[in-house]
Amino acid sequence: MNDEPITSVLIENLIVLIVEFCPAVRYIGCSKNRNINFLYKGFYLMHSTTNVSFYQFADIPADALPALREEILKNCLERSLKGTVLLATEGVNAYLAGSRESIDSMKIVLESICLPSNPNQPVFSRLTYKESPSRAQPFTRMLVKIKKEIIAFGVEGIRPREHTA
Repeated sequence: MNDEPITSVLIENLIVLIVEFCPAVRYIGCSKNRNINFLYKGFYLMHSTTNVSFYQFADIPADALPALREEILKNCLERSLKGTVLLATEGVNAYLAGSRESIDSMKIVLESICLPSNPNQPVFSRLTYKESPSRAQPFTRMLVKIKKEIIAFGVEGIRPREHTA
């Protein structure tokens, strides 16, 4: 017995009911894997992953970077986050993805990290975040790298924290 016609009718009826009784929700199509996609205020209703990018220019001593790397990596792995975090003496630049709860929890952790040289002042207290939803995890692994620069200018001696455009 083929359930395809019955399933298609049920899906069509479901779409009509949602769109009719929720005018703010807009039907935007059905994907190949049969996920029905609705849009509400610019966000997919059926997304399970939150993507976040963030950066902050900050003065981080070179000798503090390895411990900072381990702390961030440990916290990301505990929260099942995936993506890339770049650390340098000039600050942090990152792209992470995971559940809403994991992202929110990691933000709290990041904003509370202090360096041993200044234990009362969080190093990432002014992070700038950009978020977007997705239905699947876009990254395959979690990396925290120590680099020369978080944004490659290719010019020695530039201190973006001190001299901004």
